[in-house]
Amino acid sequence: MKSAEKVRFRSDRLILLMSVAAWVFMMASPALGQTTEILRPREFPFMGNRVAVWVVAQLHILFAAFILGAPIFVVISEWLGMKHKDSRYDRLAKEVTKVTAPFEPEGGAYAHHAHGAPLPSPFGPAHGHHPHHGHDHDH
Repeated sequence: MKSAEKVRFRSDRLILLMSVAAWVFMMASPALGQTTEILRPREFPFMGNRVAVWVVAQLHILFAAFILGAPIFVVISEWLGMKHKDSRYDRLAKEVTKVTAPFEPEGGAYAHHAHGAPLPSPFGPAHGHHPHHGHDHDH
């Protein structure tokens, strides 16, 4: 064997040996991490785990109820505005819609469209483009 071949053979063996050692270590590390003592969960600071979960759940319910109730509130507000001919109800409905539209799946698409973006089309991008947005025409 030439000396270059010996060096290559040794480096290949070294790489194989290191790979096997890394594999053995990775397979053994979960076993080495086991303990016989019973671990207690950490307590959430200042309020405890149960109260922390309750706070997160209540906030989730609060926001979900607002998002689900906003559309009927907007409809009633619009109806009151038409009935009493008062533009304040229309303004209220518009402001509530601005706040809630990004959180509604369909409303987010329409709010995006109101700012000049094309509506998504099930027929592909060519059908959803507004004729004046996003295209450079040669005149």
